Amino acid sequence: MKKIIAVILSLVCILNLTACGSSPKQEAGTDEKPAAEAPAGDSLDNSKEKVRMAMIMPLATQDFFNFIAAQLQYEADQANVDLTMWDINGDVSKIGDLVEMAKEQEYDLMFVIDPTGSAKSAMEEVQGDIVLIGFDAVVNPELQSAWISTDNVAMGRLLAEHMIDDMRAAGKDSYNVILTFTPTVQSEIDRKDGMIEAIEAVDDMEIHVEEASNSKVDLAGKVSLWDDLLVRKAEGEIDYVLGTNSYNALGCVSAAEAAGRYDFKVMGIDDEEDQLAALQKEGEHLYYATIAQNPFQIGKEMMRAALAALNGEELGTIGVDGVLVTSDNVDGYLAERSKNIEALSDYISIISQLN
Repeated sequence: MKKIIAVILSLVCILNLTACGSSPKQEAGTDEKPAAEAPAGDSLDNSKEKVRMAMIMPLATQDFFNFIAAQLQYEADQANVDLTMWDINGDVSKIGDLVEMAKEQEYDLMFVIDPTGSAKSAMEEVQGDIVLIGFDAVVNPELQSAWISTDNVAMGRLLAEHMIDDMRAAGKDSYNVILTFTPTVQSEIDRKDGMIEAIEAVDDMEIHVEEASNSKVDLAGKVSLWDDLLVRKAEGEIDYVLGTNSYNALGCVSAAEAAGRYDFKVMGIDDEEDQLAALQKEGEHLYYATIAQNPFQIGKEMMRAALAALNGEELGTIGVDGVLVTSDNVDGYLAERSKNIEALSDYISIISQLN
């Protein structure tokens, strides 16, 4: 028997807008191709007017999106594409306006993220006027020529399955789990659904599940959520916390550390620097596993899909696999990740200025 209790707190986040369209200079005589042996797709004909693309940058405070943007800018340079980035800094209400602006400014293609579906009407209005490529979280993928993302349900399921294996190793008959997520973000809802799917398949022990959420999309908002929750939850009332993204997981970790609470395990999704550092901690710690996405591959696939779409080919849904990272394999994962970061360092430096 499994209990599912919803604890929903409603909050909103309004932030600002900036723009960037520059890229680092390439040194003469180098043929280095960061995170790839070749560009993601065929270069466009240099004899024609340069193709103009725009990308909606969701949140420049997260490495995940910075790395996607840096890889995409590299691919754009290789394909002789003019790429502009518009940073919404977490304010999804601006997406629809930017889609309309891209059409008005006669961009050929736009990379769109729409986690709440707020831009649906705008995307419907521009159909046939500008090519749309979705990435990460989109509610209406049918409005884009392609959608590139990690399978969110699969990531949630994989994380919960790892937790369940850990439970079985511990040997108890009953566990209390809290799923912490953002109820206004479709990708996080999908990840939570994957977690529940895995938990509901368990029949050899009792898992009590509670949901804790608010609509804040920043770390401070999630710390606040968990500050309040840990006041209500005494030691021994929580066994595991599963976070649907970095801020949910790290918000819990930060609040728990401040309260001196190390009586439960936290696992999450994403591979932000603080998450990976938490996996390397020795002695008393809280963070035990994370499902990492591959932002570099997502960036490559975005440009591949864009070039295909401009040539009349719609690639549909393109999935990029996530990977389980624990204290056992975090060092090797970081070494490989560092290679990609180093290769794109100039691009990442420019992208980070959006924040």
